[in-house]
Amino acid sequence: AQALGLLANVMSGLVEVSAITYSSAVGACEQGSLWQSALGLLVEMASASVELDTITYNLAVSACDKGGELFAALRPLIEVSSAGVELDTRTYNAAVIACAKAGAWTKALGLLVEMATAGVELNTITYNAAVSACEAGGRWAEALTLLVEMASSS
Repeated sequence: AQALGLLANVMSGLVEVSAITYSSAVGACEQGSLWQSALGLLVEMASASVELDTITYNLAVSACDKGGELFAALRPLIEVSSAGVELDTRTYNAAVIACAKAGAWTKALGLLVEMATAGVELNTITYNAAVSACEAGGRWAEALTLLVEMASSS
């Protein structure tokens, strides 16, 4: 609430706006699972011509995940390509974790393919989340394939 209050001061011109200011506010939203506010701040950043960065996107994806909003968690991934922000392992991990919680195994596996195509490193967290998504979807063969792939990549 304090971070959003600070942002209100920013919007009224009392405080200078910056990517750090917005990132802090999105981080506060992430802590409070305020996914709608986090996504709204991304829109405000773009409107205010404040440079969007990977950290802020990571926090927004995590806020959506914590709020239990799978499709909202994936929205920043879709929008980021038009913003020119480079996604990293943390961004994708947050999205794959959201998929796991929702049992969206096909989307989780699609994100792994997208990561590999984009040259983004898949790590233990990535694989574990994807395995969990497959488990939730009852897709044991896919989960075992991921475990073998994880073992061979390390």
